Amino acid sequence: LERFLSDGDRRRHSKRYGARLLTLRYADRSLDAAALEEMLGQCGGGGGGPSAQDLAEALLDERPDELREGGADLLSSAASRGDVRGVAGVFAASPQLRPSIAGALRKLQAGDPDGYHSLFLAAAESLLAANSPHLGEFFCADTCDLGSDAGARLFCRAAASAFSSAGEGAEIGPLTDAAEALHGRILEASRAGAGAGLDRRLPCLAEALDIARAALVRARDGAVRRGAAASDPALKKAEDAAGMIAATIGRIRAPAYYLLPVTFAAPAWTTWLAP
Repeated sequence: LERFLSDGDRRRHSKRYGARLLTLRYADRSLDAAALEEMLGQCGGGGGGPSAQDLAEALLDERPDELREGGADLLSSAASRGDVRGVAGVFAASPQLRPSIAGALRKLQAGDPDGYHSLFLAAAESLLAANSPHLGEFFCADTCDLGSDAGARLFCRAAASAFSSAGEGAEIGPLTDAAEALHGRILEASRAGAGAGLDRRLPCLAEALDIARAALVRARDGAVRRGAAASDPALKKAEDAAGMIAATIGRIRAPAYYLLPVTFAAPAWTTWLAP
């Protein structure tokens, strides 16, 4: 009881309770874009009120089907308000909500580059933090245009941020899949973008690959230090992926930025972030 009544627990309980009350206040309204915008407007600020993340969690508990339908509106509104990190974590952790991330990115892509930027970064970091196998699909989705300088910079920043946050304890399987997906996407873009400003984008893409390679090496070495056998198939796959990525980085960073032909069977991500 004493622990529950501590200031931290009281504050957390109050915020969760406030989010529940907020959902009840809108119980008779459909969760359309206008309603979600109003609800977000009552979150945050001082006084220990609910956060946007508290609201997303409460709606997931109370009105999951409607949230799945309106999830892209909630995410895009939260991103435009600069309060999307916790909300992205809720959506990344829920298979039924995860497809809304792509929908929100598409909504923001044209009209709100800053919101798009923050959601893309938050989603990538949340998926990796959750050891989600869907991170690879995220990097292979059509929500970032590597054919433009701005799109490539965004993609590289998201990849660098996500992989640099992967510590020695990261699950090697999802991390390897994500690194391979990043590698495949960059190879695909490099082939399609020749002669269209590719020389400006390749150094940025190489840097993102290098950070992903370092994350693989870090996770593999950490697993070995914790007692895993170096011959473990998952560790061997990570080692092979790191070597493949290192070879591509070397070709990208060659003086002429010339990519030698590479055989790579890109995964068929046809249901990106689907349940």
